[in-house]
Amino acid sequence: MKVSEALAILRSAGISAEIFGGRAAVFIGFTTLGNTGPEHAVFLHELGAGNRIASRLAELGYKRPSLIITTPALVKKVNARAIIAVENPRLAFALIVREMDLPGAPPLVYSPFDIARSAVIYPGSVIEEDAVIGENCVIGCDGLSPNWHKGQLVNTPHLGLVRVGARVRMGTGCVVQKAVVGMTVLNNDASLAHHVVIGHGARVGAGTCISSNVVVSGSASIGRQVWIGPCAAIREGISIGNNAFVGIGAVVTKDVPDNATVAGNPARIMEGAHRPW
Repeated sequence: MKVSEALAILRSAGISAEIFGGRAAVFIGFTTLGNTGPEHAVFLHELGAGNRIASRLAELGYKRPSLIITTPALVKKVNARAIIAVENPRLAFALIVREMDLPGAPPLVYSPFDIARSAVIYPGSVIEEDAVIGENCVIGCDGLSPNWHKGQLVNTPHLGLVRVGARVRMGTGCVVQKAVVGMTVLNNDASLAHHVVIGHGARVGAGTCISSNVVVSGSASIGRQVWIGPCAAIREGISIGNNAFVGIGAVVTKDVPDNATVAGNPARIMEGAHRPW
């Protein structure tokens, strides 16, 4: 798709958009910032990440993307062949993708494996060897990332993937959403008990144990050898360090450092707290 065509889609939907750079630039799909190439587009919306974004883009050099859709405040911090500035880049991304014909990859399942008959595995999912997937699990579905446009709900399309590492174990009724772009990852030897939800773009470290009825929101990053107690909730974008311990029912709204124990709502570091192991 040409950048000029993407701009036309937005303007026909009543979106106020300003373009900087080449209208003739072409992109074939969207990707994450770290995987950009000259044929890709990226959307960026987090103002607080401006300095980190600028630094990462400076490293890309010749790999700068064809198009970046971002907010007016970030226009001068990014580098692409073309930049479209809008107030809501996520909504702009959703409206453009609806008009693109993007093929999905079939599921890829390595053997041996133990996948329950009632489990649902969507295209774009990779299940590595010796994984155990329980009854009624759903892997690779879209999440809910809503935008409101002219009084209607426009869900952000999910174009990414899911990777379930070797020897990962999932109990009954777990849900692992695919990423908007990029990948949702459960690393090797992670364990999910029953009815765990892993949001789009989240990452779970190797050997981490997540108890029943836990919600890990989108883009959260869970370190290695972490234990998360039943009914805990992890806010989107939160980072939990290696060997951390999250108590029963904790609501984690801030980053957790390595080796820390947190509990409560909102979760706080518990100095000297007893651990089960």
